[in-house]
Amino acid sequence: MKAVKIYGVEKEVLSVGLNDLLTLFNKKDQLYWCMLFVEAVGKFREIDILEFEKMVYEAKDGLQMSFYDLKMFASEAEQLLNVVLIGNEETKRNKRYKNDDDMYGACDFTIELVDSSYWLIHARDYRDLTLFLGIDGAVYTEE
Repeated sequence: MKAVKIYGVEKEVLSVGLNDLLTLFNKKDQLYWCMLFVEAVGKFREIDILEFEKMVYEAKDGLQMSFYDLKMFASEAEQLLNVVLIGNEETKRNKRYKNDDDMYGACDFTIELVDSSYWLIHARDYRDLTLFLGIDGAVYTEE
């Protein structure tokens, strides 16, 4: 399955943040967002990040978030380590999946941060991946 992998321009430190990715969404008002996994440092809306992580883990279908809340989270978290987000035009697809391939095939967008090292973005319609190719360090991959 085609994806875009983003390392950024600096080899030692990922130079692309979640806000950088979110600003590229022209369908932002048409997508419903869901956080399935998060490891981070800092606070979100005065909630300790460990408590926020627990909220995400305990949410049966993941934590449903508005685009505004997602942007706020991206701005407030001091450091993101691992993240799995999905964005869909239909809320019924915002849920936890049995495996990654099912998730990639069903979701309009999947955004993953892997070990603070790179972003991996899948889109149900691979043409939507072109949104991210303008970012320095972005390449197509088959994952």
